[in-house]
Amino acid sequence: MAETLIPHGDHILVQLDKSVEVSSGGIHLPQIAREKPQMGTVVALGERRHYNTGEIWPYPFKIGTRVLVNVYAGKEFKDDQKLYPSGDILAYIADVTVQTANVVKAKSA
Repeated sequence: MAETLIPHGDHILVQLDKSVEVSSGGIHLPQIAREKPQMGTVVALGERRHYNTGEIWPYPFKIGTRVLVNVYAGKEFKDDQKLYPSGDILAYIADVTVQTANVVKAKSA
């Protein structure tokens, strides 16, 4: 049976990118010398609730969004997946075409 991790509260499960194993000069890097990945893809989202009212707040991104994470934060799960509180997601890559289209519509109105 496959394990499925469902984030609780305002936590986010991120599949981290693979770290570079070979330098640009062709030297194989040992595990200790590799940089920790900072980018990943959102795999699952918990329910983010307001502490006082209990109402659910939507995340500004969805499953499949590329995110920049705090390198030393998060709890490891498996297969380069980590569970992060929403505050450790530093930035996300937005769909620029959608945002540009919305700005153009707003200016023409």
